[in-house]
Amino acid sequence: MGALAFRFPVLQCGGGGGGGGGGFPSFLPKEIHNIRDPSARTLAQRIRRVPVQIGFSENCIMSSCVTPTMYRDSNPVVLLHCFDSSCLEWRSAYPLLEKAGLEAWAIDILGWGFSDLERRPPCNVASKRNHLYQLWKSHIKRPMTLVGPSLGAAVAIDFAVNFPEAVDSLVLINASVYAKGTGYMTKLPKAMAYAMVSLLKSIPIRFYAKRLVFEGLPLSRTIDWMNVGRLHCLLPWWEDATVDFMLSGGYNVSGQIKQVKQKTLIVCSEDDKIISSEFSERLQSELPNAVIQKVSECGHMPHVEKPDAIARLIVDFADSEGCNKKPVSYLNDDLSANNLRLGAKRSFNGSCLLIRRMSAILLADAVLRTLPCQPNGFSGMQNCHNLFFDLKWHHSLIHKRFSKKKRKSLYVSAWPDRSRLVVFSSMGGDSSEDFSNLFDDDDGPSGKSKVLEIGENELLATREALSEAHAREEAIEKERDKLLEELARAEAKQQEYMATIMHDKELAVTELEAAKALFHQKLQESVEEKFNLESKLVLAKQDAVELAIQVEKLAEIAFQQATSHILEDAQMRVSAAETSAAEAAYRIEEQIRSATEGTIVSIVKQSKDAIDKALAAAQAAGDHTEKAMAAFTVDLNPLEEIVSIKSQNVKLQNAVTDFESQLLGSKNEIGRLKLELEQTLLRAQAYELQARNSEKELLDFQESTRKVFLQQEEEVRILLEKMKKDSTDKRKAASKAFKVELETIKAALEAAKGAAWSKDEAYMRRCEALQRSLKAAEATSKTWRQRAEMAESLLLKQVPLSEQDEDAIYVVNGGRIDLLMDDDSQKWKLLSDGPRREIPDWMARQIRSIHPKFPPRKTGLPEARFSKFKTLELPKPDEVWSIARVKTKEDDTLVEHVMEKEIIEKKRKALERALQRKTIKWQRTPEETKLEPGTGTGREIVFQGFNWESWRRQWYLELAPKAADLSRCGITAVWFPPPTESVAPQGYMPSDLYNLNSAYGSQEELKSCIEEMHNQDLLALGDVVLNHRCAHKQSPNGVWNIFGGRLAWGPEAIVCDDPNFQGRGNPSSGDIFHAAPNIDHSQDFVRRDIKEWLNSLRNDIGFDGWRLDFVRGFSGGYVKEYVEASNPSFAIGEYWDSLAYEGGNLSYNQDSHRQRIVDWINATGGTSSAFDVTTKGILHSALHNQYWRLIDPQGKPTGVMGWWPSRAVTFLENHDTGSTQGHWPFPREKLTQGYAYILTHPGTPVVFYDHFYDFGIRDSITELIEARRRAGIHCRSPIKIYHAHNDGYVAKIGDTLVVKLGHFDWNPSKEVDLDGTWQKFVDKGIDYQLWLRHLGRIFFFPGVSIYMDKFAAEELSC
Repeated sequence: MGALAFRFPVLQCGGGGGGGGGGFPSFLPKEIHNIRDPSARTLAQRIRRVPVQIGFSENCIMSSCVTPTMYRDSNPVVLLHCFDSSCLEWRSAYPLLEKAGLEAWAIDILGWGFSDLERRPPCNVASKRNHLYQLWKSHIKRPMTLVGPSLGAAVAIDFAVNFPEAVDSLVLINASVYAKGTGYMTKLPKAMAYAMVSLLKSIPIRFYAKRLVFEGLPLSRTIDWMNVGRLHCLLPWWEDATVDFMLSGGYNVSGQIKQVKQKTLIVCSEDDKIISSEFSERLQSELPNAVIQKVSECGHMPHVEKPDAIARLIVDFADSEGCNKKPVSYLNDDLSANNLRLGAKRSFNGSCLLIRRMSAILLADAVLRTLPCQPNGFSGMQNCHNLFFDLKWHHSLIHKRFSKKKRKSLYVSAWPDRSRLVVFSSMGGDSSEDFSNLFDDDDGPSGKSKVLEIGENELLATREALSEAHAREEAIEKERDKLLEELARAEAKQQEYMATIMHDKELAVTELEAAKALFHQKLQESVEEKFNLESKLVLAKQDAVELAIQVEKLAEIAFQQATSHILEDAQMRVSAAETSAAEAAYRIEEQIRSATEGTIVSIVKQSKDAIDKALAAAQAAGDHTEKAMAAFTVDLNPLEEIVSIKSQNVKLQNAVTDFESQLLGSKNEIGRLKLELEQTLLRAQAYELQARNSEKELLDFQESTRKVFLQQEEEVRILLEKMKKDSTDKRKAASKAFKVELETIKAALEAAKGAAWSKDEAYMRRCEALQRSLKAAEATSKTWRQRAEMAESLLLKQVPLSEQDEDAIYVVNGGRIDLLMDDDSQKWKLLSDGPRREIPDWMARQIRSIHPKFPPRKTGLPEARFSKFKTLELPKPDEVWSIARVKTKEDDTLVEHVMEKEIIEKKRKALERALQRKTIKWQRTPEETKLEPGTGTGREIVFQGFNWESWRRQWYLELAPKAADLSRCGITAVWFPPPTESVAPQGYMPSDLYNLNSAYGSQEELKSCIEEMHNQDLLALGDVVLNHRCAHKQSPNGVWNIFGGRLAWGPEAIVCDDPNFQGRGNPSSGDIFHAAPNIDHSQDFVRRDIKEWLNSLRNDIGFDGWRLDFVRGFSGGYVKEYVEASNPSFAIGEYWDSLAYEGGNLSYNQDSHRQRIVDWINATGGTSSAFDVTTKGILHSALHNQYWRLIDPQGKPTGVMGWWPSRAVTFLENHDTGSTQGHWPFPREKLTQGYAYILTHPGTPVVFYDHFYDFGIRDSITELIEARRRAGIHCRSPIKIYHAHNDGYVAKIGDTLVVKLGHFDWNPSKEVDLDGTWQKFVDKGIDYQLWLRHLGRIFFFPGVSIYMDKFAAEELSC
């Protein structure tokens, strides 16, 4: 890589990463600290998130990527990653590409990597493509060289075909482009898909994959690389995103390959066991403009295994495309002393290198002249000439910036097919002769005829170049000396800085010691608190012992009950078993008896029938015999009769045989039945035996249970005795401690009584002194009356000056006389202050600051007589105030006076603002009392009364008691959470609009909370979601688009271009919110129902105004209609749009962003304000020493505040940007500075709940609200910006307030154009400072007029 680094030198530019200071970005999983690979750790520190606005999300998606450290004129190189991976794949190759001078981006594909996907956007192919396009459109903005390894190649091809204007060329590494998406996995049930994805994250699968991709890798490195590869899987949304991608079908780009028109570099690995090189060759044949390069001895991921080879291929390919140009802008263009020193060193080294190369050129030329000229030495000479040519080429490449004219390069010509070599060269030294020898090799290998030709012009050119090099070297030496001097000065400054740092270190050590002392003090207090807690713990343990005894008793009773139930159940089971056995035996005996009787009866019947038949046959035979005998007697033939008789006998014998066989079968059946009867009896005996065994086991169980119970009872008894003993000991110890504490309390009470008695004595003495003072005052009053009469008579020339009055000195000054008497401080105090009330310090300071313009004092009585001023017209003696005539109240003691004074002071401070609020209604002009829905009164200060987690508590009951506190602090309106029933507990997925029983509380609790706000003169603003609404039922198609509740709408209430809910309304007039059905506000019945609902919230619930959620989803004209119908006191719209960024940094010009917000306000006819998202985004960067962002070219603020301040609602954070969501959190260390900006500037400021009650800056916010009130700042106050630069920001708002932000050394006296007297009201050092203008007023009191400032007058009026 030496040549590569030489061609493209490393540029030291300020990098942007998210980790700052060597740390990792906070959004990375904590397992990043376990990674050992240094290149992975380095690249991870540079990962940052940039905002990307995509169509299916309400807000920006913060996409993770590695941004370049420099930006170039040429096309950038954008690096994608493989399937289910992250930008850390390029941990080894990315630094090499940067060293080569390329502008490189490493981007995480949507769904993988470290992007913030908490809102769960779709992660299918279209979403990934759209996300990549929006990122390119927002941040890269130039045609790029898109690099995709493995599945990233399919991503690159899909993107290049759909957005050809964004892609200049492609680099495909082991491209996986012939796969048919995710195949059968699209038909898997979700549960099965999640199971497969969980398996994909498992360590064994990941380890096997690494072994398959990287062969021969050590085990420790394999494990470390496996941890790098699965790091992104630890983010909470990884499984959802991957399952979404699998079920969507994945990438299938085989049909798009031939549509790629860009030039393509195909890189394949020879040893890739995942993607065969045949696929790369096939891809080359199908792409119209492609070349292929192979990497040997490498697996599936060559950019990890051989990053140098991949970087070289990408750089060469970029060079061939004309992508490699010099950088034109850097992220950090500040040159420090080290950079100057480095530049000087490089310049000097470059000059020395130039001299060395010139010497090498001459040396090479001399060597060439001395080489033998045989043909077998031709290759050596050619190599030397090639070396000479290389040196000359490097010289012209590196040092062409030092050359003022074009140099000639030496010409080397060689003909390998001929035996003639002509060399043009120049001799070294001072010789001016030219030699030209031609060596001709025509005669054979002897080389007798060779010619060396030397040109005089070449020698002169070389000498001129050498002289120029000497002159340049001298110039560089001078430049180096100058730079070394600057370096010395920089080192001196560094020493000064070190001294300052050491001083600061000593101060820090001193502060540390003070903190240590404070810590010891706190520790002592903690020890005392611990002693108190231990005493309480003793009592708590005693209660616990008693509770344990009761628990043991209850456990004993429960155990006995449970045991008795078990015994009864066992006995019942045994009885049931015995009964079942007896019943079974009886049934068997009955069956046997019935079967036997039936068989015997049938046998007897058959036998009887057979006997009857035999008897009948015998009777018939007898009759036949008689007939035969009779026939025989009558000479019949007897033989035939004999034969018939014999046949009948045979039949009878057969019948008898059958009868016998039947009788034998019956006997066998009877034997079988007897056998079954015996078996049944045996089974009955077995059942009886089993019942006896069960009864025996039951008895054993009862005995064992009784033993266990007795044992447990004994253990419980021992434990109770032990606990009683311990409790007795603890009770004694607690009693002893209590007695000691009681003695201490008694001693303290005695001391307190003594102190009180001493105090009473002191008060009595003071009362006696006061009485004496009263008597002295009466005498002084008499003296005053006498001397006043004497002075009046003297001035009227009635009584001459007597000698006894010489002790008094009169000073006449035309309207005032001061009597200077002997110094009696107690008398003067009584005369000036009176007996009850002391003059406050602030009033005393104001009185001392008054310098009345009296005429010059006269030093003598004669001058006074001839003065042009009138004589004194003193009041009559009865009109002169005298302490003697002032009577105290009954039972008015000094103690009661002090206590009364303290109570009145506390009440005054508590009621000052409430009285001010009551009286301001009488003082307001008609313009100030007029309410407009777009501005309210113009002096509103809104408080967001919830955060993202407020639904977890009974929020309405918790918010209501805070109403009085908010009113005292100057809040005028409270923003409530969404009141309706919602699918999401936070309220932003509403379903039944009229059901106001939400996660924050019931409808009655809501009305009670609003009523409490009204009691404290606070407006209640309801958060209403009008853009979308969640359905209650599914349509026949299975789509959730049937609404329920009082507003039972159907699909006709949903816009038709909502891609998820099959609406049948008109197209949307704004952006689509993909999480719920978007309402079609163009339908008359929808607008009518919404207006009725808003009016019910106004009239029945008590809401005064609205905060409108996601107003980007529908036209502002509908908002105007809703506002005019419901007539709110104040309305605010949430129009949250992405700001403009350039190269990952916030753009200075945000006119397009605030123009979109102003256009929406215009669409509402000015009936609604809008959140000033522009000002929030600018403050994020401006407060980090970039205050120049706070002024636009016209000298106005750069947000909506600068164009339409009366409709700008300024804020720092809300439930989306801050709280537990943290989509766009404001820098915490800059919160007070941010509030100092929005609370002192025009517009309507919003205070977030977490900041006011949880972040510890409540007092600072209250102080800023008070400053806004005193200065009379409102939403239309004019603003004049005096300074806005890196050091700070200064502006005057209205005529009475000046604010300064930052460490800029400034005060109003330094500003020429800032007239008037200014008094510092708030001083927070380098964060912010506030001044209020000194406005004077004349207040008249009996006998005196005082000129004091406005704020002292307000204190006095309270």
